Amino acid sequence: MGDEVDEDWLHALYQPEPVSNLSHRFLIDLSGELRDIFTPYLSASDLRTMALVCRDFASWMQYAGRPELVLARWSRLNPDLELPPACDLETPMWQPHGKLGEEPAMATRKAIRLKPSVIRTYLNSDGRWCERDLPPGTAVDHSRTYLSADLVLDCQNHVCECLYRGPFWKRDKGMDEAQPKDWPDPQPIKFKIQTLSNKQTPPEQFHVRLTLHIYRHGHDTPSQLVYKTPAFWVADIATIRNPSKAVAAAREANPSKRARRV
Repeated sequence: MGDEVDEDWLHALYQPEPVSNLSHRFLIDLSGELRDIFTPYLSASDLRTMALVCRDFASWMQYAGRPELVLARWSRLNPDLELPPACDLETPMWQPHGKLGEEPAMATRKAIRLKPSVIRTYLNSDGRWCERDLPPGTAVDHSRTYLSADLVLDCQNHVCECLYRGPFWKRDKGMDEAQPKDWPDPQPIKFKIQTLSNKQTPPEQFHVRLTLHIYRHGHDTPSQLVYKTPAFWVADIATIRNPSKAVAAAREANPSKRARRV
């Protein structure tokens, strides 16, 4: 018995590996598309292990993590800056114009300036959540990719006013020749709100919804990233700056009606 040889075991041991139909050229040619599909589901540790197996995965490291549309906390001049997610002690990038009572409010016909950005959130090698700028992939068509901003009823999720629509990046002929990582920062946007809360029945709060419509070369349907602000009231600037005087003036102008604050 001791001299008998397990032929099946030997056959399995020395059987040559089956030839894969996944060529190295296939991975290189479709690296950008595969990276965009898989990296949102891979941690930095996963990609580091993959890079040890195949060096073509090393370039995927800078795209690891879940993409998010946010208001920029930093500039792409510091692409390697790794920050923890924003905490309660940090001043929010979204700031209301003022308050009505204790609740945030935005003023009509007063400029709102925002700087959108796309970041990635991922687990670093220490197992901590981090944020870092996410440069656009080579499959992104910058000429068709655009940003929109809408004023939305907070409770009904209904768009009341289109606030902005424009290119995500400022038009630059040099972008056609440059690598995406060398493209400029997304351009800041500016808009004004016209719709008052007290024009709704009953008066309602709103939020601003930013939507990044990302077009890829050769595709007609965009993917989308969405950022939503906290809810707020919309009122006249005089009401926000000095609500008690605004209420008194409204009551004096309309003594038979109860003046609304919003």
